[in-house]
Amino acid sequence: MLFGHRWIGLDGPVAWSPRSPDLYPLDVFLGALKAIVYKIPIDSDMDLVARIGNAATIREKFGIYENSRQSIRRSCHACVNANR
Repeated sequence: MLFGHRWIGLDGPVAWSPRSPDLYPLDVFLGALKAIVYKIPIDSDMDLVARIGNAATIREKFGIYENSRQSIRRSCHACVNANR
């Protein structure tokens, strides 16, 4: 299916994988944030905002953030090197 000159449907001209392995490190990081935020029921919008802010400190507590960053960086370097 085309929208203008761009493909927006399934079974397009490029065989993309259904799940990009390049995004996996981000899925792990965001999954950890989501687990912290939604551990107990949320009472209000302000409670949600506060929890998101508190959960963001995960990058300081665990190696998840650094591992995700390094993995994405390695993927970017591999793509650049493959296209040289």
